[in-house]
Amino acid sequence: MGPAAKRSFGKHSMNIKTVALFLSLASLSACVSTNGPSIGNIQFTWTFTGLTCSQVPQVASVAITIPGEVLQNNGVYPCLTSNYNGIVLHDFLPGDYSFTIQGLDARGNPLYANSGTFHIDGDIQVIVDLQPTAAAPSYAYLSWTFPPLSGIPNPSCAQARIGVVDVTIDQGAPTRYACADGQTQPGVVSVPMSIGTHTITLAASSADVNYGYPYYKLISTVTTTSTTPVYPPAYQLPWVVGGVAVQWDINGGNCGPISTIYVNFMDPSGNLLYGPSGDPQNCGGGLFTAIRYDYLPSGNYFLTLQGSYGGTVYTNTPYPPVTINAGFFADPQNPLHSSLHP
Repeated sequence: MGPAAKRSFGKHSMNIKTVALFLSLASLSACVSTNGPSIGNIQFTWTFTGLTCSQVPQVASVAITIPGEVLQNNGVYPCLTSNYNGIVLHDFLPGDYSFTIQGLDARGNPLYANSGTFHIDGDIQVIVDLQPTAAAPSYAYLSWTFPPLSGIPNPSCAQARIGVVDVTIDQGAPTRYACADGQTQPGVVSVPMSIGTHTITLAASSADVNYGYPYYKLISTVTTTSTTPVYPPAYQLPWVVGGVAVQWDINGGNCGPISTIYVNFMDPSGNLLYGPSGDPQNCGGGLFTAIRYDYLPSGNYFLTLQGSYGGTVYTNTPYPPVTINAGFFADPQNPLHSSLHP
């Protein structure tokens, strides 16, 4: 038997003390008198189009209405209590009753509902499968994969250097999930959606600190056809970053007294990927070997380099153009070379 709830007495009731205990139906029936109709307890058990409370997370509580009866907490109970999808109401006088049960969301809106009748002559169980109302949403279990890496046909989140995935449905706010949760069956639970086809955007970002852009991104669709959850195939997230190797010289020679070069990538609108300061690199590091810049958002940029010494600023104007192609990364054997000058 499931959790028990006290009830107040209405028009069908006698002045009988109720005791809310966890008892089995067998033990309760042993107390029933055989001399005529008997007082009884109702064990309500509910599902939602066949789904349990844990499978319908948008249902926060269940409201029971029995005309003529005043129930504890106005008849509103948790959907799931002690892993039981239901409640036990005690001490009903013999007779016929009607009831309505509603599954409510966190704001008290009825998402599922059903009605029926029952007859009391001793303890009974009432099993109710609630049906969706017009307000009932659906949702999806989402999962994702990443393109093959060198020698790794199906990389994990850690191997792809991804920590989080931000999911946006239509024009809503993004919901952030731990990447690994989307690679574990059955996936992550989406926000509730109305029935129909929706735009879904998945953006996967590095587990390390980055500059706010994703490494993988996909714009696709997800379709719900009923209020039961849907399980779309895993979304294959493509690269949206690439890379380039960078090398420099100072006026055709060595660094001299210049210790630091600030590297940046400027888009055609003047936006800088590494902010106004740029990415600091040891000058000698890019003088003899190439500095790899992988994981840059794909697009067209200008490479900007800047160093200074004694109040003199060295730059690489005119800035050379560079195109970053998604999925194509830095080639240290073929770097983009640029010269800084006062």
